Amino acid sequence: MKKCFLLALIAMMGFSSNAFAYLEDFNDGLAQGWTPDESSGWILEEGAYKGNAGENGYWRNSVMQNYNLTTPSTIKTSFKKDYYGGEGQVGVVFGGSFNKTNPSNRLYAGGIYYLQTGTPDTWQWVVGIQEYFWNSGMNQWRPTSAWNSTTIPVLTAGQWYDMTIDVTSTSATVDVLGHEATLALAAGIPQGDVGVYHSVGWTNFDDFEVTAVPEPTSMLLLGSGLVGLFSLRKKTKK
Repeated sequence: MKKCFLLALIAMMGFSSNAFAYLEDFNDGLAQGWTPDESSGWILEEGAYKGNAGENGYWRNSVMQNYNLTTPSTIKTSFKKDYYGGEGQVGVVFGGSFNKTNPSNRLYAGGIYYLQTGTPDTWQWVVGIQEYFWNSGMNQWRPTSAWNSTTIPVLTAGQWYDMTIDVTSTSATVDVLGHEATLALAAGIPQGDVGVYHSVGWTNFDDFEVTAVPEPTSMLLLGSGLVGLFSLRKKTKK
């Protein structure tokens, strides 16, 4: 009995410590631990984290620095834009660092993007994910490859939408409205900052959550321990 109880206890302790990592709903009017881009103009308003990127299309971001993902994790947030014009991005950044003095820096960004390919009548909003590096010569983040994307329906201004990014040791998948895009991660789970970004106009973010996915071995231990306890309880009743 002690062995079964110990197995269950160890598994449950491991599960509980990994199952919930971070949640910020901004309801207290604070964004504790968040570091905004120096020129972004982020504010807290009506229980949401709101940033203004202006009309130039440049990235504006706010992150929790060095929030390293150490296990497969799910990153969730809700977003709302005041309008969806003919350009822009909204999403989650993870891995790497926003230290722009490091020319070899890398990070990942996943979310929605107005993809301007072909002729203007074929431009469309997509859900996508991409790796970036900081180009000091151009003074901006530049992609290392083409935007890996999937077309999504037209979004409505002023309406909240949920965004999820699942990160494993081999890939990252972003989901908006059930539409997904996946990017292979050759170097394993990215380490570094985690946060949100957008470009063009005002964007609201809320309910930012990072949840670690339980390891299969922990789940196996939990199941074995619980089965043992259940079997012992049945024997005791007899």
